Amino acid sequence: MFTRPDEISDASVIAALRDGWQVDAVAVDYLTAGFGSHHWVAHAADQTRWFLTVDNLATKSFLGGSPSAAFDALRDAFATAHALQSCGLEWVVGPCVGTHDQLLSWLDPAFSIAVFPYVQGVAPAAYDRDSERAGVVDLLAELHQCTDQVATQARRETFALPNRTDLEAAIASVQNRWTGGPYAEPARALLAQHVNGVRACLADYDRHAQEALREPSGWTITHGEPHSANVLRTDRGLRLIDWDTALIAPPERDLWMLVPGAADPLARRYTAATGRTVEEPLIRLYALWWDLCEVGVYLATFRARHTDSEDSAEAWRSLQHFIRACERTPSGPPEWLRRSPTGATAGRTPRSLPTAAAGRRPATPHR
Repeated sequence: MFTRPDEISDASVIAALRDGWQVDAVAVDYLTAGFGSHHWVAHAADQTRWFLTVDNLATKSFLGGSPSAAFDALRDAFATAHALQSCGLEWVVGPCVGTHDQLLSWLDPAFSIAVFPYVQGVAPAAYDRDSERAGVVDLLAELHQCTDQVATQARRETFALPNRTDLEAAIASVQNRWTGGPYAEPARALLAQHVNGVRACLADYDRHAQEALREPSGWTITHGEPHSANVLRTDRGLRLIDWDTALIAPPERDLWMLVPGAADPLARRYTAATGRTVEEPLIRLYALWWDLCEVGVYLATFRARHTDSEDSAEAWRSLQHFIRACERTPSGPPEWLRRSPTGATAGRTPRSLPTAAAGRRPATPHR
């Protein structure tokens, strides 16, 4: 996030590191990067550095309906990443185990903290070359064949849309004035302009989701957001970061960001490695999921109390992009995911970060 939370001081972060991970940090620096989680870099006296992720769990609706439910889901996702590392996937950048064998701790009643190794690398906002996408497809093919090893840790896909209640409430109130802050009325006017497209996307999504739930065989462990900002380019190869969205789900949950369709050469590359065929309807399903989640989370933000901050301005730019996406029929990864520096997920990590945990999501949505 661009704006650090007023509730969290540097001293509280340093104390959490000392108490939970026995790391005696001499300083911490807040990073104005990402969109969804807050990040610090911690510096120890011996020059060791650590990457810290702090989440406001009250805003993580994609993980659970309450801070405690979101904490449990985030802990399970990090346990999944840790198990994948233990199985030999060295390119998985998971959290560090704490003093009490924990991967996640409470920082205060609403915020959690996780500690990651500091990995030197670059995570640009978009894939520059198809060869980069091919390298990530190879990682996903390897990941998707490790499902049995994490079956007891990982959660399963339900196709529930985060912020769906907020999205439907926004649609229902589109004729009434919104008073949450400076972007409230512009957001309402934008929704009014595109409300029919949003409704059509919701209906289309529900139809595809019901079909997918009838065919749960072949589901695999998925990362959930293998966009370019979550792929560190390091001297030792690619590293996949930001595992808070890990789920057992159709493999297309990962592939739609990289593979335009079943006829694409990358789809054939994935099939050759795994024996799995890429399914076009599931590519469509997850493209819809992404667009609707983004629209829902930003409309919820602007209907609630907000100020004219850098984060609000970024959310407004992202809402304008994604609500227009509901007027088209996506057929694979949209252009902004592959090449454009704009859009909410690209916006989550708009700068190259020399860290292990750059990127959240948008976001999932703030996923």
